[in-house]
Formats: sequence, structure tokens, C-alpha cells
Amino acid sequence: MSFADQVSAQASLGAMRCDRFRSLWHHIELEHVEPELIALAYKAAPNLPMRQLLTMRHFLDAFFEPEAAEQMKQLPNSYWFHSVFAQSVLTAAINGCCLETDRRNRISLTAYNLAVETLRLAASARFDLSLTLDRLSPVQVAVRSIYGILVLRTKGIGREAEAELLVNSIFKID
Repeated sequence: MSFADQVSAQASLGAMRCDRFRSLWHHIELEHVEPELIALAYKAAPNLPMRQLLTMRHFLDAFFEPEAAEQMKQLPNSYWFHSVFAQSVLTAAINGCCLETDRRNRISLTAYNLAVETLRLAASARFDLSLTLDRLSPVQVAVRSIYGILVLRTKGIGREAEAELLVNSIFKID
């Protein structure tokens, strides 16, 4: 199995493990990343800081060019982080980027954008992504939330918690 295949497989596994977060917004931290994916980052970039000093930025820089890494940090949750990660690796490979352990090839912003577009196109086969929240029926809101097209972001704890329903940035149509 090639290095890129290993990375893609571990990112896909991470998406499966984080599926329960598909509809819930949470800030992505290094602790949400699959440990095996972090181990592969050390193969891709052996000069990474030791694990205790490793940051999300260091980790992402092992695989992504800076502009793409910045976009990865903006994803709504760990499920979509791993899903976009896996799709980005596949998209980059299709477009000639050969992820290896020598830092010559990293996933570009173009490959990242193509990966997001691939996910968006797959969702558009099932959902009309041009519909705004105010035009959706309660059932449409529920179904889109289940699929992660819409994500719930909460602020606060307990009875004082406020909830906000957002369109997942992956599926926003500008």
C-alpha cells in the first residue's frame, strides 16, 4: 500500500469513527485527529516537534500547503475534517500529487477545493443546496441535519445554552 493510500485509509477510518459528530459543530483540535494519521505525519515530515509540542498547524503542514491547511482548520467538525482530508488525498493523487515522505508534494489549495467540490456534488445529487434555511420545511431541516448539510452549534451549558443551526461551509453555495 502506498503512503498516500495509507493516509487516505486512516482519514477515512477517522471519518467513520467520528460519524456521530457529522451534524454537530465543534472546533477541531489535534486530539480529534486519528492517532495513526498523526503517526503518518511523522513519516511525511520527520522533523515535526515531539508529540507533546505538536500543534494542529504542524500536523496539517505535513500534508497540506499553507493555504489548504488554513481551510482544513475551518471545517465544522472532526467528521468533516477527516472526510475532506481523505477526499483531498484522493483528489491530489488523481491530479498528479504524489504524497511521499520527502515534503516535495503537499496537497494544494486547488486539490482541497476540488475535494470539497466533489463532496458538494455528491450531496447535490440528493439535496437542492441552493435552498436557504428559511425555505426549508421542518422535515428538510431534519434530514439535512442528519446528513451534516446543516450543523448545530451550541453556546453555553445547560438550560442557558443557545443553539444555532448553520449551513455546513462545505455545502454553502456563494
